[in-house]
Order: sequence, then structure tokens, then C-alpha cells
Amino acid sequence: MQLDQVNVIGLRTVTAALLPVLRDAARAHGWASILTLTSTAGHSSYPGGGGYNAAKFAARAVTEVLRLELAGEPIRVMEVA
Repeated sequence: MQLDQVNVIGLRTVTAALLPVLRDAARAHGWASILTLTSTAGHSSYPGGGGYNAAKFAARAVTEVLRLELAGEPIRVMEVA
């Protein structure tokens, strides 16, 4: 698997696998958190950054969608670039 695939597919796969555990933790403790480490390369493109920029833009999108999908649940979704 290439690095850009790990940045996107890995994020999605691990999050999907752990989401039931996070939901259980949120029920037991009142809250849970998901923290995604991205990059400023996901906010602004630069020459030569095609694959990396695309992967980080996609990681941001996955995080934003997750935040929308978990709205109303006691799971905080955060991103650090």
C-alpha cells in the first residue's frame, strides 16, 4: 500500500473498525474522542505536492464527514494539521 493510500484508506478502515468501541466508551463514560492528524498540505496546495496534497485533502474530508455523521453523539471529532 502506498503512503497516499495509507493516509486515506488506512484512516477510514481504522476509524470504521474502532467506531463501535468508541460508541461503547461514550456510553460508559459519557464521551469519546477521535483525533485525526493531517497536515497543512490538506489546506493549501504547493508545486510538486500532488499526491500528498490530495491525500491530506481527502483525510480532511473524511474527518469532516465523520464529524457530520456523528453529530448528536457524545463523540468529539478533532483534526490537528
